[in-house]
Amino acid sequence: MGSRRLAQITLEYSTKKNKAFLIVLVVILTCFVGISLMLEKGAFLLAFNEYQSLTLDVFFNGMTLFGNGVFLIFICLLIYLYPLRDQSLRVGKFTEILKRGNWKLALTSLVLYIGSGLLIQIPKRILKWPRPKKFYDDTFTELNLPIWTKFSSQNSFPSGHTTSAFAMLIFFALLSKRETQKYVFLALAVFAGISRVYLLEHFLMDVAAGAFGGSLCAVICNFIWQRKITPKSVDIKKEAVL
Repeated sequence: MGSRRLAQITLEYSTKKNKAFLIVLVVILTCFVGISLMLEKGAFLLAFNEYQSLTLDVFFNGMTLFGNGVFLIFICLLIYLYPLRDQSLRVGKFTEILKRGNWKLALTSLVLYIGSGLLIQIPKRILKWPRPKKFYDDTFTELNLPIWTKFSSQNSFPSGHTTSAFAMLIFFALLSKRETQKYVFLALAVFAGISRVYLLEHFLMDVAAGAFGGSLCAVICNFIWQRKITPKSVDIKKEAVL
């Protein structure tokens, strides 16, 4: 079977198995955009801020890590070091792990994170829209301020954390063969986006734009992975039992 035909079959299979998931994703993105357009800027943030509590502070500070650069690079490292499920690879055989690590998926994930991050910087630097701290200015301190948050002032639109979270997690969801895992990744991405509003770092429209941009990057990356990388790679399942 030719490599082009194999790539086509792989892509068709990926699209078919992810059809329901992609529909759910589009619905969620539509809700994000629709709500942000219907409401006055800051209305969702102010309403959400009324529910501030220590429990939610801890929860959303945890969720926002899925858009944190250091955390995502650490995830890429884990992908590289733990790809094969080979029981024969012990800590003492670190050089063997390095040689046989799943470097293609780790590198693809890293490039996706960096690429989506750089892409989102363009509108950020051009628009330079104020974040909630500067937007509300003197009245900002009257809000319920969550703990462990360093409030930024500029470059609000779009949300970089949301873009990174959706790019990486939606890409992982598209690669996953388990339906449950797909929606767990999606839920984590959604919570990561909402955390940016809860933590008073972004408005809902910033999150909506970041979610859309990150999801688009993930879909494109999945297309490249299925069309260009996977067909030319050794089958992961076969490689895992070597």
